[in-house]
Amino acid sequence: MNPSQELLFNQQALDKIGLSISLFNKALLPTFGPLGSLNISDEISFIEDLESQDPIFSIGRSFALQMMERLAKQCHDGTKTALILLNAITKNGIDLINKGACPFKLLKGMQQAYDKIFKNLGKMKIKNLDFEDIKNLALNFSGSHEIGVNTASYFYQTKNTQNLFFEHDNTQDEGFENTFGLVINEGYLSPYFCKNKETQEIVLFKPFVLIANKKIASIHPLIPILDFISKNHHSLLILTEGLEGDALSNLIINTTRGVLDIAVIKLPSLTEDKLSILKQTQALSMASVVGEQELPFNELTPECLGRLRKVILSKNQTILFQEAPLKTVKPLERNLTVFHLKAPNYQAFEQKKKLYIKALKFLENTHQEGLVPGAGMGLVNACSKITHRLRGDEKIGFELFQKAAVVPAVTLIENAHENPDEILKKLSCSPSLVFNNLTKNIEESRLSYIYDSVKVIRLALLQALETSEKVFLSEALITNKIEKI
Repeated sequence: MNPSQELLFNQQALDKIGLSISLFNKALLPTFGPLGSLNISDEISFIEDLESQDPIFSIGRSFALQMMERLAKQCHDGTKTALILLNAITKNGIDLINKGACPFKLLKGMQQAYDKIFKNLGKMKIKNLDFEDIKNLALNFSGSHEIGVNTASYFYQTKNTQNLFFEHDNTQDEGFENTFGLVINEGYLSPYFCKNKETQEIVLFKPFVLIANKKIASIHPLIPILDFISKNHHSLLILTEGLEGDALSNLIINTTRGVLDIAVIKLPSLTEDKLSILKQTQALSMASVVGEQELPFNELTPECLGRLRKVILSKNQTILFQEAPLKTVKPLERNLTVFHLKAPNYQAFEQKKKLYIKALKFLENTHQEGLVPGAGMGLVNACSKITHRLRGDEKIGFELFQKAAVVPAVTLIENAHENPDEILKKLSCSPSLVFNNLTKNIEESRLSYIYDSVKVIRLALLQALETSEKVFLSEALITNKIEKI
């Protein structure tokens, strides 16, 4: 172990971890609820910025980041709820363990509480929604009428967020269109072909397509094609096994200078993947395949090229949009949806894109597992109906988890500068009542459309439970020593 580090055991280790989680929770509490300004990526950046010379910040940072990143991947929501739950569990749980409670029995009781809460959420959930419900949910969640209508219209038709893309486009009304195309999990061959350093994307409009089932090492076979492209001010997409020699250097130099508008995709090395991409791209673009066993390179002419409506290339992905529906494409077509978003600049576009994605993910989560009254009241109501016959530390663990599940609702009320005890007492009159943080009124959830996704609640509870297990079972901790001045 490094001399500048120290080894902490049992109570010292638990206390350090608990304190660090508490500090992070305290820092993020003001952002919890509809008035909170941070999104998932901002939260993670915020936590990274909090790390200071005191090493305990890095301990909490690792626990918080891991949990939040898992939730972000699973449901794109619920990160602050999970952190509040984790803090409520660990804060009281560590005290219990330090006083002699068995962590394994505490966790066993907590697991049983989780199972019963989730079962009750399933009984309470609302699942069947019409278009008006979906629109109001999206509007309420995003805070924008335009985003609410567009996301609801899309989701009501598709019920998923697969093959969905966003485009910065000020030339037409904001909305979405369904089109045919192909997604290739390969990006541009070289960043030197990318002129837009801000977006790191290459966008080709109505490009011609050259499909080469071999490596291209010489520029000479391409001269007729490049001459045609340059003279007519067209763009060109090349799919090839590889680009090297004077072919690579010439294409990069002429693209950089603005003489040519070209992008190159390197085909995957796996034969099955390569053949699939070749076949589907040929069907979409109607291009001939050039190679050893196909059309020879020395017979290459502009007539061998295909055409696409648009191509978007990033570092790791390429999206091909078909120019016009073709009967021959029918067995191979892949339905894509493009949202055209208006924005004054790229930063504003990215911000609006995040709002669209969050609204769509909320609708997807809702469709998968249903809704319960929001602002934490779904959890409060589910907890109030669970009972147990446990004893000892298992009973303590059950009740610890049960009490922690109420904390998100309490936090929302406190952030609105209201008395949680008084508000919760009023809300207990009916399971459909919720507290509206914006208006500070008690309202019917079905009228204000304040709902929580059962999937998000379930995953937030589960992540808090699993992370608290790691904390409770931590027996030793290595940290950097704090130098005393």
